[in-house]
Amino acid sequence: MEELDLLKKHWKKEDDLPKISKDEIGVIIHKKSSSVVKWIFIISVIELLLGFVLLFFMNSDDKSMVLLMEKNSFLKFIDKFSYVLYVVVIYFIYRFYTMYRKISVGDNTTKLMENIIQTRKVVRHYMLFNVITFFLMCISVSWIVIQDRIYNEGFSQHHLSSIQFVILYAVMFFVIAVMTVIFWLIYKLIYGYFLRKLQKNYNELKNNEA
Repeated sequence: MEELDLLKKHWKKEDDLPKISKDEIGVIIHKKSSSVVKWIFIISVIELLLGFVLLFFMNSDDKSMVLLMEKNSFLKFIDKFSYVLYVVVIYFIYRFYTMYRKISVGDNTTKLMENIIQTRKVVRHYMLFNVITFFLMCISVSWIVIQDRIYNEGFSQHHLSSIQFVILYAVMFFVIAVMTVIFWLIYKLIYGYFLRKLQKNYNELKNNEA
């Protein structure tokens, strides 16, 4: 049980003891909020590093993908564009760090509440950006790979009918959609936990100021 919850429980049991002041409650919530944003920052950095590791192994080990990239200008563009996406992710991480600094050094309750709202907004935008990027990148790369396999091996002329083409792409879209939902649920599990903590802190600050 968290420190603030323990204090509230203690109040109910020990009416004869002096109660904690609003300022002290604010300090506790301040520390809790700072800790939450710090963990958001740490996890986003770990996520970025894992992305770089994955990109490194994909570019160095998958020779078929390298060959495909050499003859497909659009796939080459996607590969280059992925670095732009990493820049955007770094920007979000920078925002998390600045929000952490603002919450850590600030001592004004009203400002803290504003920073909590702002942090929640940035986290939601970060989640949405990554999920949409994941979906679009999977669709683009899968489409190019399937097209390459089909036309290079002559399936379009000898093996696959129009209906089979539709089924193939429908299955591809369905699999990617399921993967995207799983990706979103993982994000909801991790970042959603911190968003709920921040919302709880905001509500406690609001009640404390009432």
